[in-house]
Amino acid sequence: MLKLFFVIATFMTLAQSQIAVEWICKDTNSMGNCTTIPKLTDLLQIISDNSDNYEFTDSHYCPFSIVERYAKCMKSYVDSCKPYMVDEVQNIFLNYMPKIEDAETLCTKGRAYKKEFREHSTCTKAFLTADDDWEQYLQIIIWKYGQSIDDMDAIQRCKMVSIFWQVTSTNIRKKCGAKTEKFSRQLLSNMWPLTLYTKLCSQVAAAGP
Repeated sequence: MLKLFFVIATFMTLAQSQIAVEWICKDTNSMGNCTTIPKLTDLLQIISDNSDNYEFTDSHYCPFSIVERYAKCMKSYVDSCKPYMVDEVQNIFLNYMPKIEDAETLCTKGRAYKKEFREHSTCTKAFLTADDDWEQYLQIIIWKYGQSIDDMDAIQRCKMVSIFWQVTSTNIRKKCGAKTEKFSRQLLSNMWPLTLYTKLCSQVAAAGP
């Protein structure tokens, strides 16, 4: 487990190439090479921008549907970029990236998901800016502790992840209530690399000292 934590520190630099476009994600209308990982917030911003028109149906705003489409984007990235990844990095993505949900079964037919999404996003933009918030948080860690999160040991790293979750969730709950906080957590718990850190930290806690 600890070895895997140290592998994470370098995986971003192991998937590089000189080709401009290697993966395409239709759901987020985005593309990139293997140094650019798909962002959940790109998809959230697209459906948010179209929540007042008829571009997307209610089912598109179901949290399970959003996660399913983002997971497909991640799969497209991994499938396209495997040739540039060492085996350990491939295994990290395959084992810890968001799983493709069966949204058709999990989402409630006839539920006003679009209306709920508008209500949540009107109250807070936190889940629309989460990727940028995470990047800013990583910079704060460097400024405050004199090292990056990837240079920390597993326990300290998990503490940093826990603080981010606690601050984000608390702020959303205080401003918008428990329903919006739950909605945000359903989405953001699948955001890369938070989904990776969260799962690893759960395993570290279960393993004990």
